[in-house]
Amino acid sequence: MLKKGDLVNQKELSRKQSTLLRLHKKDLELAYLSLSRVLSQRNAREMVRTKAEIDILRSLNLWSNLHIEKSFWIGKRCIDLFVPYVTGGIGDRRQRGLAIEVDGDVHFCESKMRRDQAKYELLHRLRIGTIILRNEDFRESSSRLRLFSTEISELPRLDFRAKKRLMRDIFIQTLLANEDVLQEERLTLGKEFVVEFKRLEK
Repeated sequence: MLKKGDLVNQKELSRKQSTLLRLHKKDLELAYLSLSRVLSQRNAREMVRTKAEIDILRSLNLWSNLHIEKSFWIGKRCIDLFVPYVTGGIGDRRQRGLAIEVDGDVHFCESKMRRDQAKYELLHRLRIGTIILRNEDFRESSSRLRLFSTEISELPRLDFRAKKRLMRDIFIQTLLANEDVLQEERLTLGKEFVVEFKRLEK
């Protein structure tokens, strides 16, 4: 089950989304980036990458020409590696982007499993594909890393409009899911955004 705040309910999203959509895309992106920096500072432990994550990122950069985001915030959750501009699936459930999660033993404790489940449900709702890897899957196996990276690089690409919609949806969902942080850190988000965001409360 999603926890409160993981995915804003549709009524609230519709009411607030219209104000956020009036923001220029660049302002929306800047607000998201400012929020991401704050979230990363507050959750410093989650920002420490494992050797497996570093190896996978290095391999993806070496064997593909894809843009890769590391420690990327979506909603209230931090994604290990995010490949934003690929797609897969068919029809209405066609995926937009790919989240790569690299799990160690800590992911099998009960509280972490619940948080992970909420993360995967959020990604599913946003139509973002997910691949879950284990730390040991690629340990000392450069050939498997290369094969994995090549397969990812061969995924179809999102078109320009779909890219814009995906990033807009991520920005808005993350801003709305972290309203408490926004209010506490409002001075870091810029005057124009704060003025617009305060209107959401009326």
